[in-house]
Formats: sequence, structure tokens, C-alpha cells
Amino acid sequence: MRNASSGLEICQSVASCVDLLLGHWLLAAAMILLFVAGLAFGEIDRFGHSLDAFLSMFNAGWLFDRDYSFTDVVNSLQRNSPQQGPAYYLLLNVWGRLAGQSLASGRILSIFLSLLTFCATYRLARDHIAPVAGFVAIVLLASNAFFAHYISYVRMYSLLMLLVALALWLYLRMAAGGGGGGVFCLSWAG
Repeated sequence: MRNASSGLEICQSVASCVDLLLGHWLLAAAMILLFVAGLAFGEIDRFGHSLDAFLSMFNAGWLFDRDYSFTDVVNSLQRNSPQQGPAYYLLLNVWGRLAGQSLASGRILSIFLSLLTFCATYRLARDHIAPVAGFVAIVLLASNAFFAHYISYVRMYSLLMLLVALALWLYLRMAAGGGGGGVFCLSWAG
């Protein structure tokens, strides 16, 4: 009985140490983000052009001599990919104007959105469960094969995951009674 009791005390002390280390969400998120970013940026040149990346760049107006307006992006999307929502392609259009219109630039946007997904997931679990849960959530997200595979693809998957994490965080915050602007933000996130 003594061993079980001391084992429980050790687990509680380890959990409290982890809580102490992860008590500040920004420090923990920065450590995980640096690790994931280091892995993800190595993936930028690993794969060649794919049809999906081509279609994303085409719908965002990257493959033309003139810049696409937001209306042009929405019209292109309605013609070529009517099942897709416009948010990612509008964001990709703006990103292309700011960072250049290349495959590597598009992949950097996806990696950036994925890193923001890690932050939102950590914050979601930390705020509504415990700091240790935030750490476990981002470890699980980093080990998710789907997410790890598509982290550097020029597709809307990383934005979709970010919006899901933000919508869930806003919903739980709103359900707990915090923040009056949650309904407005939730309507935009969803």
C-alpha cells in the first residue's frame, strides 16, 4: 500500500511540475512551435508540384499576368471548384501579393496556418481542461498523420483545422459565459 501511495504522490508531483513549467501558455506554445516549424520547413521542397497545389494557385489567380481581385478569385472558385469555400483562396491571393507567388510561398502560408492551429489547440485545451492537457493536445496534433502529411500542402486543410479550433474555443468560452462578442466571432469562425 505504501508503494501505491508514493507512486500517486510522484504522479501528482510530476503533474504539478509540468503544470508549473507549462503555466504560461506562450512559453510552451513557442517551444512546440519552434519544433514543428523546424520539421515543417524541411518539407517545403520535398514534394514537387501537385495538381491540388496547381488548382489552389490557379483559383487564387497566381498563374496569370494580372493580379486577381477578390471578385475574380470568387468567380474562379465558382467555375473550377464550386464545392470549396472562398476563405483560403482569398487569403492565398493576399499572401501572394505580400510574399510572392511561388509554390514555396504558398507552402509557407500553409505552415504558418498550421502553427497557428497548434497555438489555438493548445489554448483550447489549456483554458478548458488544464495546462497539461494543452501540452497533450498539441503532442497529439503533431502526431496526427493527416495533419503532419498536409502541413506543407497548398490546400485549405490547415485553415480548416485552425477555424475548427477557434470555433470550438469561442463556443466553449461563450457557453461558459465569458465574452459578449463571442457570438459575432463564432459566426465568422464557423
